Amino acid sequence: MHATAGAMIDLWQCDAFGLYSDIPSQGSRGRRFLRGYQNTDQAGTARFTTILPGWYTGRTLHIHVKIRTTGTNGRPYEFTSQLYFTPEFGAAYLRTDPYRRKGPADTTNNRDSIYRNGGSQMLLRPQQSGTGYVADFAIGLDLSNTQVGRPD
Repeated sequence: MHATAGAMIDLWQCDAFGLYSDIPSQGSRGRRFLRGYQNTDQAGTARFTTILPGWYTGRTLHIHVKIRTTGTNGRPYEFTSQLYFTPEFGAAYLRTDPYRRKGPADTTNNRDSIYRNGGSQMLLRPQQSGTGYVADFAIGLDLSNTQVGRPD
């Protein structure tokens, strides 16, 4: 992922069965998995190694991302979004173990309420690499807009 130098990138996602770590209502209180952060290097790059996410009712396949840095006005800047997968890619890996035990996702990108609000701009296109996949994604930020909650 490419952003600005020295930014903190948080990534989190659910496991193959749609569970997030440290969520009491899901029975994962105190357990830490599939959550991490890195600071970008001088080139603005961070590299994460993770598994493909599972799904849960009402949501398409996605990975959460948050970028924290400093705006051009010196104030804290925060960007939060989600990364998505093409329907073909998602359907293919959901047919493999351990994902296939849960079955195909019940929500497509186009039916996901969050994806419909700009998700097509956050679409990953993973490529096969050995026994896994790689995806490179660059995010452009308007660092002059430091008001949290306002669209960038």
